[in-house]
Amino acid sequence: MDREGDVLKNLAAQRLKADPGAYSSYCNDGFELLAIIVERVTGMDYTSYVEKNIAGKIGATSIGTAYNKYS
Repeated sequence: MDREGDVLKNLAAQRLKADPGAYSSYCNDGFELLAIIVERVTGMDYTSYVEKNIAGKIGATSIGTAYNKYS
C-alpha cells in the first residue's frame, strides 16, 4: 500500500483516547492528513507546496518537512 493509503487506513481505524478536552497530546496525524489534502488539491507534492507558497513568500531559503528532512 502507498503512503497515502496507509495513512488514511490508519486514521479510519483511530478512536479518541479520551473525552475531548480531557488532556492534550501531540500527534502528527493531522500533518499527515494535511499533506494528503494539499497534494490532492494542488497537484504538488507537500514539500514543494510549502517551499513555494509559504517559505518562499517569507524569504526562507531552507525548510524541512517529514518528506525531505528524513528521506
